[in-house]
Amino acid sequence: MNSASLIYDFYSTNTKQIINAKFCLLTELRRAVELKFRKALGRAVRRLRIQAAITQEDLAFEAGLERSYVSSIELAHKDPSFTTLQKIAAALNHSLLDLFQICNDPAKPAQVMRLKQTPQPVSSCPAPDAAGGGYRSRSSHQ
Repeated sequence: MNSASLIYDFYSTNTKQIINAKFCLLTELRRAVELKFRKALGRAVRRLRIQAAITQEDLAFEAGLERSYVSSIELAHKDPSFTTLQKIAAALNHSLLDLFQICNDPAKPAQVMRLKQTPQPVSSCPAPDAAGGGYRSRSSHQ
């Protein structure tokens, strides 16, 4: 083998490695961008759904989807098609443009409001007897 052939082989191998490394880097970058977009899209769907005061089940019904799929979109686990996004936007009484504009809005994500359940006192329960041996009858506390 002559030196020109060795140099060619060296550069050819290194070039392939560099191209492969760049391809891997670009692939990871693309995945990161896609995930960031899916998260923003999920937050936008959730924000509009909460503003409309409807459940995931209601949204799914209106859009002709499964509730678990709507949940997966909101959690950025699924990458919905353009048609699916149109159905969701229509079910939320918004345009697709509104949905994408909300994706770019850096405002705080929608907060879930949960009702706090406070235990109701039960007045008809008998009180335990002072000796700890069961319950007194109503006639015994008079």
